[in-house]
Amino acid sequence: MPHEQKARDVLWVRERIRELDEQGQGRFRLEPGTPGWEGLEGLPPFGDSRAAEGDDLRGRPSDQSVSGANRAYRGKPRDVVVPYVLSGEEVFVRVDLRPQKKGVLRGWPEVVLVSHGDRVAPRCKHFGVCGGCMLQHAAYELQLAYKEDKVRRLLIAQGISDAVVHPIRGMAHPWGYRNKMEFTFRPDGIPGLHARGMYREVLPLSECHIAHPDIDRVREVVGLWARERGLPGYDKDRHAGLLRHLVVRKAFATGELLVALVATEAPDGYASSLTELGAELRRTFPGLRGLLWAENRSLSDAVQVERLHVLEGRPYIEELLGGFRYRLELETFFQTNPLQAEALVSTALAYVREALDPAAKALVVDLYSGVGTFTLPLARVAERAVGIEVVSASVEAARRNAAQNAVTNVEFRRADAGEGLGQLLREWGRTPSLLLLDPPRAGAGTRTVRAVLAAAPDAIVYVSCNPATFAEDAARFTVGGYALVSVTPVDMFPHTPHVELVALFRRARVA
Repeated sequence: MPHEQKARDVLWVRERIRELDEQGQGRFRLEPGTPGWEGLEGLPPFGDSRAAEGDDLRGRPSDQSVSGANRAYRGKPRDVVVPYVLSGEEVFVRVDLRPQKKGVLRGWPEVVLVSHGDRVAPRCKHFGVCGGCMLQHAAYELQLAYKEDKVRRLLIAQGISDAVVHPIRGMAHPWGYRNKMEFTFRPDGIPGLHARGMYREVLPLSECHIAHPDIDRVREVVGLWARERGLPGYDKDRHAGLLRHLVVRKAFATGELLVALVATEAPDGYASSLTELGAELRRTFPGLRGLLWAENRSLSDAVQVERLHVLEGRPYIEELLGGFRYRLELETFFQTNPLQAEALVSTALAYVREALDPAAKALVVDLYSGVGTFTLPLARVAERAVGIEVVSASVEAARRNAAQNAVTNVEFRRADAGEGLGQLLREWGRTPSLLLLDPPRAGAGTRTVRAVLAAAPDAIVYVSCNPATFAEDAARFTVGGYALVSVTPVDMFPHTPHVELVALFRRARVA
């Protein structure tokens, strides 16, 4: 397990996994009196093929039951979540009897006795330790089926038919798809990622298969440079050290690369070392367009920029998406899977064209418009498009992107989604033809949904990064007089439990 436990805190149980939850984990109910097992000591590492062979690994019933194992359990029925298992598998699970959030117990799969037919060997050697790709043990076709089924089940739970759900759009080659990575430096100067369930521990990576290969290679080059120069990483406990994060962005269409070091002080005292790093990066990566140094003296471990220094080149790269050129700076929000972002945008545009009357002079609104990823394509099919976004930097970037792409029938406003929409309607004095919204994971929520319903557009295109909150909003729109007519899931993050979707709502006509 990720951490050692006292024997009284642990019980081994034999369980068949019925289904995976929304986080891609197995879940089962542990009842008082559930018998424990023993005799599983000295097992090969989880995932080793030997762990499922031979009766000697099947253990034997124990006199200990879950009721008497630990007073903290208190004999209540509790849910147990288990990562790295698949539906239908029979597994020996090591259960930590100390309740976590909401009383849920954590389990760890010690031995898979009956495997799913689509279980595969994970590609990454850090699987099970890194906090990233939790579904690498499932064949990609099974991952897609799980994600599509998750969207269906969430809609059904809200009383909405899943007949409107189309087959999920997956990737032909679901590896090396991320165009941005944020690595954290360990105190020894090695950049890595946080270990699963251990915020304070950073895993020293030797590979990452979902990042673009150039990004993973930058991590290797910068890590070697930091260690050879004796530059210490940041120590969270002592609040000491120099290097905090390594941020790398890669533009797939243009090949451009941006590298940024986030540190606790100015770069003045490290000029010679940084010149050597820049030279090595230029030799290795012809697409390098900028080497940046960002100061961050705060105690927060998030990537923050208090002052930005451009050491070489320029502070941005350019990417092409849907025929438009976008400028991406260090902190610009942009879809992290550009290949599937094309699928997301094209699906949304297909719904827009389906909903709009080609003969009408359409007015369209894009809520949560960001840097204009959907607004600029909307302007191609509308007389006028307006994007509403609360983050000032994103609004400025969107305006710059519109100017760079010579899109003149678009406008970007800085405002809260609901308030900005209300102000826009008061100015227009008419109903928008269509409204597109792409809210954060929390969803649009009651307040914004009310504003959209008050605007009464003929159609709504909803882009979601969280099917659970989408389903809740879909129920609100349905009660408000809209029919959900089509949903297309899009796999933006292969080998993780996350799935995005695009949906089309139409306003019900009164007879």
